[in-house]
Amino acid sequence: SSQRAIRPRLTATIWIDIDEAAGLERVLHRDGDAISAQMREWLGTQAQHFALEESKDAADFVLTT
Repeated sequence: SSQRAIRPRLTATIWIDIDEAAGLERVLHRDGDAISAQMREWLGTQAQHFALEESKDAADFVLTT
């Protein structure tokens, strides 16, 4: 997640840019529908975290799928 608190100790950070729906589909395919509600909740939490930490802007490399 490349949190500000640890960035000075990191050699490099990578941001993987993927469509949210496609990412969720991959996770559910891999881990099963039983975690669907938990993952949908996590997506909101994750988006807030990444925005506050400015994770994408701080990344050394950005990969787009």
